[in-house]
Amino acid sequence: NPHAYTPNTEPRLRVADNLFDSDKVIISDSGGFQLGHGSINFIHPGELAGFYNRNVDEGVVLDIPARSLGDGDILKHTAKIQNLNSTYMKKHLPKDFRLSTVAHGLSLDRVDQFRRDIEDYDADFPIICISGALRFNLLESLHRTLHIIETGKRYEQYHILGVSIPLFYAVLIRLAYVLKKKGIDVLITADSSSPIAFSLKHTYYSQ
Repeated sequence: NPHAYTPNTEPRLRVADNLFDSDKVIISDSGGFQLGHGSINFIHPGELAGFYNRNVDEGVVLDIPARSLGDGDILKHTAKIQNLNSTYMKKHLPKDFRLSTVAHGLSLDRVDQFRRDIEDYDADFPIICISGALRFNLLESLHRTLHIIETGKRYEQYHILGVSIPLFYAVLIRLAYVLKKKGIDVLITADSSSPIAFSLKHTYYSQ
């Protein structure tokens, strides 16, 4: 995450002295979670694109997680901001950079509407991030993931943000296997960055 670093501690992995031979993919979150929870006050999409250029292979567009994910008007506004950030960042990133978009919303109909607002504006993304896993139990999170994979545009990769239940990782592996047997061959990934960031905010990271 770019906001875990200062200009002095930023790794700058693409700098000539730090380049190394590896087939590993280096990814970054945008810091939108921290912005949405008041941990930071402002993120400039140009600064975020610069951080991505220097350090990573994949990154999340600067989304603005709404505190009221059930409010259609607020979601419309945050989708508009996300679309503007996408346009700006794409102009400042290499053509081959893998930039991911994000689907927000509490209920599935709100998720669908938000996704339409995103894809009607710009559907040219290889990855979609699925937000909200932190808010639901395992079955609800699984249902949400399946719904997004099986409806709308098909993406190369579906990334679940903020997984806080270790068992969910095992379920995702099984889900990918079942979908492949049905002829739906997609890459499903997940991270725990949101729970870690939330813990840091409340100073109980050691838990």
